[in-house]
Amino acid sequence: MPGRLVVVEGYDGSGKSELIRGLLNTCGRYSTVTAIGRKDEPQLRPISALIESESAGFGSDTEMLLRISLETQRQHVIRRALDLQGLVLLDRGTISLRSWVDHYGLALNDYQHSLSRLEQLVVTAPHLFCTADFETCWSRIDKPHRVKSKKEKLGKAINREFYRQYNRNARAFSERVGPMLVINTVRYSVRECVSYAIAELNRNLERGQANGA
Repeated sequence: MPGRLVVVEGYDGSGKSELIRGLLNTCGRYSTVTAIGRKDEPQLRPISALIESESAGFGSDTEMLLRISLETQRQHVIRRALDLQGLVLLDRGTISLRSWVDHYGLALNDYQHSLSRLEQLVVTAPHLFCTADFETCWSRIDKPHRVKSKKEKLGKAINREFYRQYNRNARAFSERVGPMLVINTVRYSVRECVSYAIAELNRNLERGQANGA
């Protein structure tokens, strides 16, 4: 069975991690199942640490270029994982990159070529979109024991605006590329969300095989 890429999208606190953990424990038809984020992989930590540094004092355009570099390096990791002919669960694709352009107040045209190039790897992959209202997401993020990202430390108001920007870009992605599978993690339990996702992914795989993909 060829390597298979599945993208799990959603804002921080939307239930992505729980869904990915459930899929890791359930997708037994593949010999290997790998989850790839942006911070924990050894090949990505040096760039991620630069981005998360609160003392570096980088300009917004520098941070945006670092984020593009991080995604470029991550795609090398993804391609190597796909070569193992297993299932690769991607913790977010490229939607958030466009949201960072908005957040920094930068001109999209300056980064459009890089963003479009990076999007090519994920554009044909099935996308699972974990959805939850902002208050639920923030309640899951704003925990004393949670290690917060630099963005999360900026507080609730800024994260609310980023939530809006992210969801606008998610809608634009769906309109441009095709609908994502929306999974409401507030209404349904983790078990129900995982079962639903697996059923839809199996149907997607069968359609692809029927079409000769």
